[in-house]
Amino acid sequence: MAQRTSSPGPTLPPPTSVQQPLLDRLMAKQQSARYASADELLADWVDTMVKMDVKLGFMPLMSKDGTLAEPEHKEVWDRTVALYKGIAPAAEKAGVVLGVESNLDGDGYKRFLDAVGSPAVKAFYNPGVGLENKLDVYKDLKDLGADRIAAL
Repeated sequence: MAQRTSSPGPTLPPPTSVQQPLLDRLMAKQQSARYASADELLADWVDTMVKMDVKLGFMPLMSKDGTLAEPEHKEVWDRTVALYKGIAPAAEKAGVVLGVESNLDGDGYKRFLDAVGSPAVKAFYNPGVGLENKLDVYKDLKDLGADRIAAL
């Protein structure tokens, strides 16, 4: 435990060293050095993607108990939609796609993507998560269609 609070964090080698500022803030030992908001993290995520010349990024979308399903998590849902609506214009301008993963079914993903309303935000559909949650993976993939799926 003492090492965690006193030793320096990991140093990334080239070519991944461009991610170092993002990693340092995520793993900062001092609260004041960490991201103050998800908005800041998402902005740095897009900036890091641009610096790495990466066109597709991945971000899991989960609440504390692992789901964004409504109505139990309406507040989390609304905040997540607002976060992605806020960062989407920067992602569009940068020419990057933000792939979001959750345990939503196809209809849930469609509602989320429609609420965000940006071609820069797409589903990162994980069939394994779908099967774990007893979703109809084939139906979800067909319903989402290629234009809403960033990756499988």
